[in-house]
Amino acid sequence: MVLEHLLLAATVGFVSGAGPTPTAEFSHVGRGSVEAVETLITRVLSPGGPKSSDGRAMPPLSRLFELEMVTGCPGPTPPLVRSRLCFTLGPPSSAAATTGAVAKVTGTSGVELTRGVATYLRAHCNMSFAWARTGGNQVQWPTTWPVLSGTTVTTYRNTEYSYFQNVVASSYTFAFYGWPEWEALIDWQALTGINLALAYTGQEEVYRKTFAHFGVNSSQFGNWSNGPAWLAWSRGQSMHGVGGNPGPPGGGPGLDEQWMSGQAALQRLILARMRSLGIVPILPAFQGNIPPIMTALFPTANISLQGGGRHYAAWLDATDPLFQRIADVYMQTLIADYGTDSWYEADGYFAAGRPPWMLNSALRPRGSTPTAARGYASTERGGGTPPLDPGIEANAEAHARHAYAGMTATDPKAIWMYQGWILGGQFSYIKGMSRAVPAGRLVISDMWCEFGPIWSSLDPPFSFYGVPFIWGVLHNFGGNVGMWGSVDTLNRGPFEAFANATSVAGVGIFPEGIDQNTPYYQFLYDVNWANHGPLDLATWWHRFATERYGRGDARAARAWALLAESVYGETQQVGPGGARGMYQEKARDGITSYPFGGPEVAVQPLWYNATKVKEAWALLQAVAEDAAATPDGVPSTLRYDLANTAREVLAKLGNPLITQIESATTVLAVGTHTKTLTTLVADTDELLCAVPDFTLGWWIAAARRLGASDPGRDALEWAARAQPSTWLPACPKKDWPTSNTTGSTCGAQADLADYSNKQWGGLLGPFYAKRQLCYASTVKESGLPVDFAAYQTCIDQAAWDFQHDFGGASDKICGPAPVGDAVAISAKLLKKYV
Repeated sequence: MVLEHLLLAATVGFVSGAGPTPTAEFSHVGRGSVEAVETLITRVLSPGGPKSSDGRAMPPLSRLFELEMVTGCPGPTPPLVRSRLCFTLGPPSSAAATTGAVAKVTGTSGVELTRGVATYLRAHCNMSFAWARTGGNQVQWPTTWPVLSGTTVTTYRNTEYSYFQNVVASSYTFAFYGWPEWEALIDWQALTGINLALAYTGQEEVYRKTFAHFGVNSSQFGNWSNGPAWLAWSRGQSMHGVGGNPGPPGGGPGLDEQWMSGQAALQRLILARMRSLGIVPILPAFQGNIPPIMTALFPTANISLQGGGRHYAAWLDATDPLFQRIADVYMQTLIADYGTDSWYEADGYFAAGRPPWMLNSALRPRGSTPTAARGYASTERGGGTPPLDPGIEANAEAHARHAYAGMTATDPKAIWMYQGWILGGQFSYIKGMSRAVPAGRLVISDMWCEFGPIWSSLDPPFSFYGVPFIWGVLHNFGGNVGMWGSVDTLNRGPFEAFANATSVAGVGIFPEGIDQNTPYYQFLYDVNWANHGPLDLATWWHRFATERYGRGDARAARAWALLAESVYGETQQVGPGGARGMYQEKARDGITSYPFGGPEVAVQPLWYNATKVKEAWALLQAVAEDAAATPDGVPSTLRYDLANTAREVLAKLGNPLITQIESATTVLAVGTHTKTLTTLVADTDELLCAVPDFTLGWWIAAARRLGASDPGRDALEWAARAQPSTWLPACPKKDWPTSNTTGSTCGAQADLADYSNKQWGGLLGPFYAKRQLCYASTVKESGLPVDFAAYQTCIDQAAWDFQHDFGGASDKICGPAPVGDAVAISAKLLKKYV
């Protein structure tokens, strides 16, 4: 029985109100090639081949599957299904079987073909697929490749799009990706069935060429742009000139042409591979974000400035004629450099307050109050209900019309994708946008549906006034590491949309960083292929455990059942003591915190049953110890999951220790609790250093590989150290002590400090533990209450020293090679702490 049979057999009863759904004027059918899929099969499966001593035969991997691209699949579609994209999986033809084929797969594009192949590999060979820093693929070959027989099974996408990526993942996860990492990620996308994804690499080269046409030279552009680890925020979120090199506050300026041209070359590789497999890339369109120097070059243009000093951001109003001129050059350059599939994202003036036209009180949405214009309240959370027909905001319509014209003047087939959270519940603006863009040319991402879906925020659901939208989950802020996410909600929410929304056109994930929580993302993508409704969770989790480690094991299955009931099973949005519940999208744990820190390090009350996670750790430990005694050893997936589950337990043990330090009334008590905490941190650091996917050294090595000189490599290492430690680069000594200052462009305690904290080996000990020691050492000198100026100065010093310790001259950073035996270290810590 193939995987989709298993999934369909595992579904629970569901009645759908689905019917034809509006989608973009675009067809995925026929995209990609059979040859590219065959090459992927060889590339992905080769590492799982037999060792020379075990005698397993090695068939030609390119002939393992009989592949055929088709325009459609036979038979009626199930009532739930809204898409004609599909694959079939069944026995190979007699001719193909004689050359080693084990199954025949047909599909409407390269992605459907690859998903069909993955279905066979998951169901019949117990394989699993992931990306670079979550354990990778588990592709151990079976002793005998099962040859399918019997009935051919057809599986459809429930909705047209399986979408992937957040605009800021380009910094939190992909900042230092080279081609090997991108290749593995794209393979995972195809195997998972993703057919629509952002492709944001290399856009600075397009902007550099574009602005050169308008009098901005390469140096001026490079100095205005953020550095490599912060590019997401100079591309569209009003932050500029930060993090170019480890010089003045916020880092020195900027990007050089070598970096920009190198990223452009990488983007061409990315796009070629995506297109060869049938994955449609979404390219960035011009959205009005320009270097402030253009205010002098075009003094009469409608340009709004924000910020101050060299960090000014400048926004060009879409209705100004200069907008169209720049958009024309930009789009022509973009398409000349990268080609196009006519999908573009442009989000405009966001994360920067409201644009001037929105602030004008005379331009409030007609038919709505100022309160209704500012936001929405979901009826699911007991909020108010704005008017069903709020009228059309004329300025929103006008600006959207001009922004879209910036695309269509060059590409008449342009499809505009827009992040729906930016407009929130400003229904008149949404309605204005929907009227500005022709039907089938606008797609909106409803990207936080696990907590605050916009599509259903009116009663009855307004479904973006008929504009196609993607039901998505945000799930992760800042690329934090932790185990969370209600799979129960994923098993319910999309199907509610399928039944009640008139224009749901896809499902997808929008995490700010992706190096965590593999099962959560895998489950959502499986949902888009579950043609008969919600899945049976017990069956899905059992299969996940088997695929993840390549074999059935009752202990592994029980471990994942416990995790499903705890970190992945909480359904309450608000947990005990006001803690975030199932949408726990930020990791704020004691091991990365420090006493009396800012809001990003304030530890939260425990929101799940920790006993179940401890039991899961013990079970995975037993499975790993047995695997270590086999010829194949411990799969990378099992090693990762063992360390991850242990890390989750240890991280939460640190939470009460921070509270105890803060409430201590004697110097001795502060010292005692601090020693307990830093010992816990050191133990966690030791474990994570034994698993490359959890090491800061992996991230630093990836960054240094992209440098063209020793100074360039040091600058990239500095950026790789700064972003996951303090987010903004640490302030130099002349600015110490710093404090939690809103809008600061540097500082270990600025308003975004610790936003992207990471529980990584080589970061916990060399940085977080030293910062935790600052409080105890300052209290020892000053007594209680602590001398906060001295305490903050110590924290600033720790951040500065860590970010400038190139090559680990003072503190050796583990990774990318493992240090120690993860299974043995885990066993030691399990005995010590559980």
